[in-house]
Amino acid sequence: MVVAADRRLWLTDAREGGVVRLDADGAVRAFRRRDGLSSDMAVPVLQDVEGNIWVGTNLGLNRFRRRDARMVAATQDTAHRGLALPARGTES
Repeated sequence: MVVAADRRLWLTDAREGGVVRLDADGAVRAFRRRDGLSSDMAVPVLQDVEGNIWVGTNLGLNRFRRRDARMVAATQDTAHRGLALPARGTES
């Protein structure tokens, strides 16, 4: 279990497998093999000095990192732009 610098709690899920992220606002997000994790048998969860979360599984090492850019839906106002920077504190 790791409390990341962004106040998110990362832990492994012994019952369902994979890793679970609990956000400061109470949102829960699970990451399992079907979501791209190398295996559901996850054990260590670590954070490096750059803020990346590393999850070790029996089939590999997985990195979760903060995204500074994301795709936005095309509208009349944003059709000429392909991505946007989130406001501070709106990380995913």
